[in-house]
Amino acid sequence: MTIEDITPLDVNRARLGRALCKALLLNSKTAEFGLPFTTQIGSWSANAVPAILTILPDHEAFRRVVPDLVATLNQPFILLAPTANHLDARSLAHLSRVRAAFFPLETTVTLTGEGALLGLDAAETRRRVLRSQYELEAILED
Repeated sequence: MTIEDITPLDVNRARLGRALCKALLLNSKTAEFGLPFTTQIGSWSANAVPAILTILPDHEAFRRVVPDLVATLNQPFILLAPTANHLDARSLAHLSRVRAAFFPLETTVTLTGEGALLGLDAAETRRRVLRSQYELEAILED
């Protein structure tokens, strides 16, 4: 391995947030919560549902951020993260309390050969948000 193979990339979070808003048809709107590597990047629908991006290094950090987001927002929101690998039953339970939807970027957007992000269309986004809320409610009822 070379040093280039193991050097982490520095992500411009503001630029990534704008690209995700464009790809996912979100209204660009930023806000900070004082949580590590977590920011509001936009909002969705006429109800201005907050869209939050979190890029956390491990499972434990994710488990700490999710309940803080739920307590801070206390309303439905969309949580975006690079992968669903850190999502567990405890985090799902927290998200379901406020009818929040979780979307892993690995299945929500694709990177084109030109370096642009392509996302789901508006109808598919709405379908996934509603399905996510329904699935969370079903899990809690069991």
